[in-house]
Amino acid sequence: TAFLRRSNAAASQSLRPNFDQAAVKAEIEHGVRSARQAGLSIVLVTSATSFRSDMPDPMITTRAASALFFRPCYSGPELARAIDSLNAALREVAREQDVPLIDAAQLLPADLSLFGDASHFSVAGEEAFAAVVAQELNRQQLLPRARLP
Repeated sequence: TAFLRRSNAAASQSLRPNFDQAAVKAEIEHGVRSARQAGLSIVLVTSATSFRSDMPDPMITTRAASALFFRPCYSGPELARAIDSLNAALREVAREQDVPLIDAAQLLPADLSLFGDASHFSVAGEEAFAAVVAQELNRQQLLPRARLP
């Protein structure tokens, strides 16, 4: 999500919303093309957060507090919608480019015990995320088969 924080402006733009879904999608597509050109396998993963757009607005704002500290130009619900847009762009590129996707945003609950803040996992969250990734890599048959001697 570095592109959410990046700005070419002369001064900090953290007080101005700047999420552009078309630009985000283009960045993801560029990343997929670059990986393929380098001969790399790629799997896209959606962003799971402790706040979700289907929560009541006050809960979103409370849970998103650490993220809102760095991007005070957004309200909690606006930030949740931006994350939804990011995840939608990831899903769309995965579908259009035939790239495997792990939908962590759907597979991991917004359980506070899994998050240390708005978007960073706790130790339990890291374990849950690793389990989801492993299960999905296996379910989607994305792991190379081991060659036995």
